[in-house]
Amino acid sequence: MFLLCDLNVYVKRVAVVIPFAAMLLDILSWFITKSTPAFAYVVVYSGALMGLSMGLQILLSIYQMWFYSRKITDN
Repeated sequence: MFLLCDLNVYVKRVAVVIPFAAMLLDILSWFITKSTPAFAYVVVYSGALMGLSMGLQILLSIYQMWFYSRKITDN
């Protein structure tokens, strides 16, 4: 749904990759935290990054569906 939003293509590409990278970082940091407890902060921050980016995608999609009106020009 987010990919159909009326945004710059490069912004959409980055916005789609960020949650997946955050999930990967989150899961990898679980295992690293077992040996280095300081990585617990990485777990928290990567989870927050994933939540914020997914929330942004959802809110932009809802805005585009319900409130955004595209200007249609006659040729």
